[in-house]
Amino acid sequence: MQVADPAALAIGLGLLAGLPGASFVRRGRRVLGAAGAAAAGAALAAGVLELPGSAGILAAAAGFAAALALPGFGLGRFRRRSFGTAFARGSEASLAVARLPDRLAAARPSELVDPADRLRLEGVIDEAERKSGAELALAVVRRTGPYEGASWRLAAWCAALALAAAVAFAPGEPRLAPAAALLAALGGRTLARAPLLRRFASSEAELAENAARGASDAFAHLGLDRAPGHGVLVFAALFEGRVIVLGDPGGAGAHPPGKDWSEVAAAAAAGLAGGRLLAGGGLEGLVAALEGAAALAASGLGAGARPSPGERPLPVRIED
Repeated sequence: MQVADPAALAIGLGLLAGLPGASFVRRGRRVLGAAGAAAAGAALAAGVLELPGSAGILAAAAGFAAALALPGFGLGRFRRRSFGTAFARGSEASLAVARLPDRLAAARPSELVDPADRLRLEGVIDEAERKSGAELALAVVRRTGPYEGASWRLAAWCAALALAAAVAFAPGEPRLAPAAALLAALGGRTLARAPLLRRFASSEAELAENAARGASDAFAHLGLDRAPGHGVLVFAALFEGRVIVLGDPGGAGAHPPGKDWSEVAAAAAAGLAGGRLLAGGGLEGLVAALEGAAALAASGLGAGARPSPGERPLPVRIED
């Protein structure tokens, strides 16, 4: 197909190349991500499609700018270093936090922890509570928010790419560009149903805020707020890609964040990252996390009244 407007196509190719570049920017590789996007855009324009040299320069500039700008708009998310800061703003009672692999964004908690695993974990919690005097709970949820904005971001991005392509190939067809943009927007909304793409189009701050809110809600839902200073929750949000260890202010939550609590979060994350808990390996990681949390909570318990032995919700929550 003949290219009627090489400049428009070059800009579109640069925007497209900016998507993978933005994934490097969000991990802190700002220069590498932007430079890679610029090189990819220039190669597509000047090499693969044999467009004029000026088009390659335009594609490189568009790719460079897109790789730097996209994380701020949600696509590609923010750099990883912002994760801790964003979470700290959302939860002052957090003890530690750990990352989960991106592939778990599409997983179901029931695929990772089956009913037999749940019974064993409840037994581990019961024994750890008797030894430590603390109250423990484990929650594994699939997602803590709807993230509707992510689907609109993908729709807008697909529409922009389609509009650039329509202008490049058929600038004399005024009806083609809006029609292509509309169809592409609908396609983007459909693509956003895929968990990995929806997460890619969600900002790090939004993910962190929703995860912190979900952990706080689970803390209360599981009855850990009955006696301040005695409750610790290990909370995993698969879509958000994080494990949060949450405690009560004034008690276990007042224990200063440090290596020990980080090891609790890391053990839980490693256990969930084992897939379907093959051969019990992943389950052992969760067991180690709960036992470590109980030991640390026992050393940081407050002087307040201990929780009454009354009924409380089951300490393990698995929510698809």
